[in-house]
Amino acid sequence: MTDQSCIVAGAPGTQTGLVPLEDALLTMMWESHNRTLDAVLDRYGPANITAEAQNLGLRQTEMYFGCPQPGCPQAPWADNISTLLDIARLFEEVESGNFLGPVAAFAFRDNMIQLDASGLS
Repeated sequence: MTDQSCIVAGAPGTQTGLVPLEDALLTMMWESHNRTLDAVLDRYGPANITAEAQNLGLRQTEMYFGCPQPGCPQAPWADNISTLLDIARLFEEVESGNFLGPVAAFAFRDNMIQLDASGLS
């Protein structure tokens, strides 16, 4: 069986536009799912997401597609970067209510801070 984590949009067995962004974010937080990440990056653009993160003060965070892209011989997906300082700021700002609204902050907290692999806090 081959690794199916990087399937090109439009490939057999794939469908686009079926999952609300809120659900996609949960999948990316919990599973670190390349296909979902790439769908979000494809929709909003890695440069736009990087710029937004840096505008929020996550100055050393850069996002790239998680799977190989047509016509791109390099491996930029290996260059997704952030620092512990940026990650700490992200968690602090979510907790303070500055980055996300209450529903999104709860989802972030529930998936990134409180749950373990068994689903228990």
